[in-house]
Amino acid sequence: MDREGEGVMLPGAANDRRVQGLPLTVKLLKKYRLLQECARHPASDSPRSCDCDPCAILENLRCSRGSTADVIEKIDLALKAAQVAADAGCYGYKVEAFTRRYIQGETYEDIADAMNCGRNSPARWCKEIMEEMAIRLFGVNGITW
Repeated sequence: MDREGEGVMLPGAANDRRVQGLPLTVKLLKKYRLLQECARHPASDSPRSCDCDPCAILENLRCSRGSTADVIEKIDLALKAAQVAADAGCYGYKVEAFTRRYIQGETYEDIADAMNCGRNSPARWCKEIMEEMAIRLFGVNGITW
């Protein structure tokens, strides 16, 4: 166990290493649009020429595509739950800023201009929602100790 807690196991982790929920959430959401694209349109469904078993390569691609689609679905569900909670708690603007930043890919400056707020506010709001998303995705392992 390290200083910040044990972390969560990644499915299929080859070296049995543990990953903290919050840093993994940040990485997933920074790459959300690319992951979404990969889930919809894999680079190729045909294997490249090599000495490897073509059937094994195709199966690996299918599994990877399925795992990516599962992660996207979990992120989408967590974001919907965060939006419902935010609407009930009157902080929907924070989720809006988060969605604009990570789902739509806008800059903090563009978000601040569109939402008519201070320059640092969108970054603070996104950090708060990122912490909530980590908990929604990884439970107690999403908490930074």
